[in-house]
Amino acid sequence: MRNRKSHRSVRAIRTSDSVLPVQAGVVAALLVALTGCGITIPSDPDDTLGHAIGAELRIGIAVEPPLSEDGDPPRGPLPELAIEYAETLDASPVWSIGSEETLVEMLEQEKLDVALGNFSPDSPWSERAALSRPFTVDGADPAELVALMPLGENAMLSNFETFIDSTERAQ
Repeated sequence: MRNRKSHRSVRAIRTSDSVLPVQAGVVAALLVALTGCGITIPSDPDDTLGHAIGAELRIGIAVEPPLSEDGDPPRGPLPELAIEYAETLDASPVWSIGSEETLVEMLEQEKLDVALGNFSPDSPWSERAALSRPFTVDGADPAELVALMPLGENAMLSNFETFIDSTERAQ
């Protein structure tokens, strides 16, 4: 006579084994279907990166010598970083100068694509703006800075992080 418990546990394993390939197939089919729809990951719900490419990169600068100084255009290591980034997007920099709070408000109102200042990785603005991975520039104190971008605009954030990685500024 067979032991029913053993039979059931073997049967349960077989059922589980057959479900896994089906689930993987469903996930693969969904990914193929979404790719055909033009959905990319990471994405920008407001298409921040898409609007900047080949057009204008709206950059907010908090004037904080020696990192950045007021001028037309602003001067210093942070504006230089922003100009380099804009070049990778074939975009013209459009500058806004303001306090940290003003720049964060402008990000929330979709008036800026990126804000640069003496923002640290433990920035109090993290609930209102996306923070990039830490990076460094000449004259930075503390040694690590982050850029601020609109919340949810993950393609823009990812693109900026790829840029800082390529310039070997990432921490």
